[in-house]
Amino acid sequence: MKIFKLAVLFFMFTSCQGPLQNSEAQKLFEETMFIHDEVMPEMGTMHKLRKKLRKKLDSTELDSTNRKNILNSIQALEKADDEMMEWMAEFKKPEDTPEAVNYLKNEKIKISAVKESMLKSIENAKHILNE
Repeated sequence: MKIFKLAVLFFMFTSCQGPLQNSEAQKLFEETMFIHDEVMPEMGTMHKLRKKLRKKLDSTELDSTNRKNILNSIQALEKADDEMMEWMAEFKKPEDTPEAVNYLKNEKIKISAVKESMLKSIENAKHILNE
């Protein structure tokens, strides 16, 4: 529910403003939002994987290495979740100024890093669950 509320507020804020006049800035904004929109649904996947990992942690006898791997995977999923929430909370569609291009270049880099973190943590968690 927390994710949904934050996503709604995020989209309400970013959709209130019209397109940027600078075509490079508008293109960067669209690319940045595409990356966000592409990976945002994975927040639910990460939540489900954390739940499954915790269940596996609680329900089976594990050696210390497996237990550590599961705990590390849970931590990576939580970190990726936090990174997305932080990015969404901090991102603001810029005013139509010359600085907009630089701001959006940086934001595109940030959300790309968040995407990578999320996908890696998901892949690792799935690998652990399939062992």
